[in-house]
Amino acid sequence: MPEESSLRAHPHLAAPRFLLLVWAALVVLMLGLFFEGIHTGILYEVLSWAQDAGVLGVGVGIVVMAVFSIIPAPSELISIGLMSAFGVIPGIAYSWVGGILGAGAAALLAKAVARPHAMRLVRRHLPWLRSWLSRRGSLGLLAVRFVPLVPYHLVNYMAGILNVGLLPLLWTTALGTLPFQLGLAGVYTGVAYGSVLPFAAGGIVLALLVSAGWAWRRWVPLADDTGGD
Repeated sequence: MPEESSLRAHPHLAAPRFLLLVWAALVVLMLGLFFEGIHTGILYEVLSWAQDAGVLGVGVGIVVMAVFSIIPAPSELISIGLMSAFGVIPGIAYSWVGGILGAGAAALLAKAVARPHAMRLVRRHLPWLRSWLSRRGSLGLLAVRFVPLVPYHLVNYMAGILNVGLLPLLWTTALGTLPFQLGLAGVYTGVAYGSVLPFAAGGIVLALLVSAGWAWRRWVPLADDTGGD
């Protein structure tokens, strides 16, 4: 089969595709919980509490977003919840801050816990990503943040395993994830308020990001493993 031949020719794609499948399963699970929360009214109670709790509610929202940026679970629904509770602009800002903090925490955890044991797996399954980040430094990290080439959480873990500096990780995460956050905010605004223009603008931004990731996979040569540490 063509797909199997592609995986044999590019074994470095197998692990990211598996992680994408896991992420897709988590998306389905989170959507189920989301709609169950709507059906039971729990979601509205949580949002109402966050609105009434003031600074505490904001802090809890940022922490929850950070946690979802550490564990391999989709955080988009948390972003939507924050926009629902606090408004589009404050909500997406809190989501953005939580994502940055979570990225840093995930990298530090991976560096402390996984790095001594994970380098062999990295060399075997993700040599191109290891080589890309090692050779291109902060600009390479910004590129994989800006273009959805690999899952968000995987980049966090890889940054820790490859001992990427915390400051470069934070600023590339802040800058690289901003277009996606703005696109998501536009789509949410269009759906929540029945406004066509924000929906179209946000949809275009998200479509461009996905298209850029597809084009990168297709045309940008992926780095080969250098075989070193």
